[in-house]
Amino acid sequence: MAPADLRAEAEAIVARMSLDERVAAVSGRDWWTTVGCARLGVKSVWLSDGPHGLRKCKSSAVVGGGLSLTTEAHCYPTAVTLGSSFDGNGSSGVNCAPDAPLAALGAYATISHAAGYELTTSRVVDGGFRARRRRKRLRDEALALAAGADAVVVVAGLPQAYESECYDRLGLDLPPDQDALIAAVAATRRDVVVVLQNGSPVAMPWVGDVAAVLEMYLAGEACGAALADLLFGAANPGGKLAETFAKSAAAHPSARTFGKMRQVVYDDRLDVGYRHFARPRHARDVLFPFGHGLSYTTFTYGEIALTPGAGACDPELRVAVANAGAVAGSEVVQLYVSERNPRLRRPLFELKRFAKLFLEPGAAPGETKTATFALDFRCFAYWDSRLEKWRADDGAFDLLVGASSADVRSRATWTVAGATPRSAPPPPDETFFMDAYVPPPDPILPLTLRSPMRDLAQATWCGRLLLEAIKVLARAAPLMDFGAEVLQGDDLPLLQAFCHEGAMGLPISHLALHTCGKLSEAWLETRLLVAVNEGLLAAA
Repeated sequence: MAPADLRAEAEAIVARMSLDERVAAVSGRDWWTTVGCARLGVKSVWLSDGPHGLRKCKSSAVVGGGLSLTTEAHCYPTAVTLGSSFDGNGSSGVNCAPDAPLAALGAYATISHAAGYELTTSRVVDGGFRARRRRKRLRDEALALAAGADAVVVVAGLPQAYESECYDRLGLDLPPDQDALIAAVAATRRDVVVVLQNGSPVAMPWVGDVAAVLEMYLAGEACGAALADLLFGAANPGGKLAETFAKSAAAHPSARTFGKMRQVVYDDRLDVGYRHFARPRHARDVLFPFGHGLSYTTFTYGEIALTPGAGACDPELRVAVANAGAVAGSEVVQLYVSERNPRLRRPLFELKRFAKLFLEPGAAPGETKTATFALDFRCFAYWDSRLEKWRADDGAFDLLVGASSADVRSRATWTVAGATPRSAPPPPDETFFMDAYVPPPDPILPLTLRSPMRDLAQATWCGRLLLEAIKVLARAAPLMDFGAEVLQGDDLPLLQAFCHEGAMGLPISHLALHTCGKLSEAWLETRLLVAVNEGLLAAA
C-alpha cells in the first residue's frame, strides 16, 4: 500500500473512533501494548519503548516488580514506534512477522541459498575442533554455490550477542565467520554485493574487494521485499548515513579510554561524531563519511544564491539540484556552516540544514528542483558559558552545500555584521583541549545513590552477596514473561548477559524501584550508604 493510501486509511479509522477510543489508543493497555479497537478491526500491538507518552504505568504484571512505581515517561509517540519497530533485543523485542528475503528475491530471479555461517549466541568464538570443522563446512558450501552463480549476495550483520541495550559492543567488527565468508567469496570473484543488517557502524576490511555494500540497518518487518526491490532496481536507494563509519574502533576519540576506566570520558569534547573526522588529520580514518549514500542515478549541483534577510544572521540560501542519470531518485542536500576565523575553538563545520529532493530523469539534465534553506541566528552561534547564552560573532562564515560531509558541491561566504562585536577570547581551559589529557578516575567511595551496583559490589562484602543474588536472578530471568517472549532456547546466554550487565550498571537508587519500595531511597541513603562510606561494611 502506498504511503498516501496508508495515511488516508489510518485517518479514516481515527475519524470513526469515539473520544474514549482515541484516548485509549494513545494511553496503552499496559507497559508495552496498545489498546485495540475490535469494533473497527484495530488489534492490540506490542510496541518498542512504548506506549509511554501520556500515562503512568499502573501494573507491574508484565515485566516484574516495581514498575507500578514508575512516573510518566516521554518516549516515542505510538505512531512513530509502530512505523519503526523491529524484532530486536531488549525493549525492541517486537512480535512482528518480517517477510523472508529469499521469498522476495525469488520473485525476480531463481535464488540458490547457502547458510555460509551460523548465527552466534556468544561474543566469544568457540575454538573447538568440531566447531571449527562445522564453520568450515558451512563456508565451503557457500563458496561452492557462489562459484556457479550469475551473481552473489552475502547477507551479514550483527546478531543479538553483538549489540543490544544494557551492554556495550566490544568493537566494530562483524562476527569473525561473517568477515571470513565475505573475504573468501570476494577472493574468487569481484561481483559480490554485501547486504548489512545492523543497528550501528561496522568495520569492513573487505570493502575494497566487493562490488557494492547495501546498508539496510534494521529495516523493519518489510525488509525482505525492500531488499529485493533495491537489489533488482525496482526501487532506488536514497538513504544517507546518519553517522560516520570509521575504518576501525581505534579511530574514534573515545577508544583511548572507553572500557579502560570506571567512568566514561568524553574525549570527543566539541568534536562529536563527524566533527571529529572532519579534522584533516583524522580524515584518513573514515570508511564512509557522515551523510554519505549512493544511488542508481547521479545529481549535479548549481551555484549557491543568497538573499539577505531582516537581520545579520537571516539569509536565505537556494541551490538547484538536477537528476543527471537515467532513473528517478532522491537526493539529500546538506548545508554545513563553518566560521572562517573563530575566536574560540569550534568544530571545523557543522550540519545546520538538510532537504530531500525527489527528481525524475529526462533529457540531460533531468528534472531540476531548488533546495531552499532559511538560516537564522543559531546557524552561526555557539554557547558562551560565561554569559550563559548563545552568541554569534561578527565575521565571515563559509556555507558549504553537498551530498555528504566529505562531498561539498557548492560553496559561498556570508558575513555576519552587527550580531556581536568581536572581542578578545577568554583564557582557554588548557586541560580541556590537550589531546593527551585524561581526567583522573572518580574514586569508588564515597558511594551515592547514583553510584552503579557494580561499585557497591566492589566496596563491600554485602555488595558481593548482592552481586551473586543478581547473577542468580539473571539465570532465572527466562522464567519471567518478558524474558520468555523476547529470547528463547539458544538465546538463553544472551538474556543472562543482558540482565546481568544491565543490573550492574543500574544506580543503587534502583534498589528501591525493583524491591517495590521495601528498600526506600531514604533507607538506602541514610543506612546502607552511610554504613558503607564509614567503613562499617568494608570489603573483606
